[in-house]
Amino acid sequence: MKHKFLPESLKLAISIDNFINLDYKLGEMFVNQYKALLNINKTDLKSEMLVAKNCYDNQLENINNQEHLKQLKSIVEKSVFQIIQNATFNACISIKFCMM
Repeated sequence: MKHKFLPESLKLAISIDNFINLDYKLGEMFVNQYKALLNINKTDLKSEMLVAKNCYDNQLENINNQEHLKQLKSIVEKSVFQIIQNATFNACISIKFCMM
């Protein structure tokens, strides 16, 4: 059986992926989706992501995805990491419902 995602869900999933990879511009759809719910200041978040990306790029060599998340947790404020966790959880739930 083939499953098809709704276009909006697919765009949000791609945006979350870009956000996790610290690309604010391509992850902005995700930020806009949750900014009111999580009381996010977009300017502060963009600044934090830029600092995290610069720090991470300086340390990046041979790191797998789990280590990537550990680096993010230590570099970025706790709130940003919680947003990533919530996004992943919400995306999984959304995708699960779309597949039903």
